[in-house]
Amino acid sequence: MEFQKGEVVEWVIEDKERMTLKVQINLLAQTKKNNGSLTDELDALFNQYHPAFSDHESWVKRGELMYGELTCLGWPAFTGMLATSGNQFVDWSAAWRVFSKQHVDVSKIMNVVQTNVLQETSCIPCIVAHMDDTVIKKTGKRISGTKWRRDPLGPHFQTNFIWGQRFPQMSLALPPEVQTGQQRAIPVYFHHCPTIDKLRKTAEKEQWQVYK
Repeated sequence: MEFQKGEVVEWVIEDKERMTLKVQINLLAQTKKNNGSLTDELDALFNQYHPAFSDHESWVKRGELMYGELTCLGWPAFTGMLATSGNQFVDWSAAWRVFSKQHVDVSKIMNVVQTNVLQETSCIPCIVAHMDDTVIKKTGKRISGTKWRRDPLGPHFQTNFIWGQRFPQMSLALPPEVQTGQQRAIPVYFHHCPTIDKLRKTAEKEQWQVYK
């Protein structure tokens, strides 16, 4: 019997006199064939994001900043993305408007990610999802949806509070390359969900019904 690199096999004891060698079939390796480079795959994925942008210029500019964000050696801030993508000596206004004017529909981007992840998990009988309630720290008091919230990283003997926004998120687990091993979780849902302000006692009944 010939074996391949990375193949998983196991010995199964059938009875006292017979022991069988079984080979675990890697379904993912049979269905997934990578014929292109990582850059080609990234460009093909980013082309699917085009409907999420309000105009073609914003989509092109965000594509340039995407490579700057992925290859930035330091903190991937706005200036770091510009410098890494070679745009540090040109006008920054077009790139700044991509982030300041809300030219991107995040829900459409997440739909593309979710569709591609479901295609990768089509070879397994079940899908594993991870859900979490994330609090992102903020400093501005006028930022939408910010409140004092419990710090999930605080010690168990002391309740600490932080000023931030609440984001429920969900990730889908990709099947491992081999039969046993760790799985990668890809975020497919990330939505701002602020806490509703409590109504006053003098509020109308219709408002209390909507609140409940």
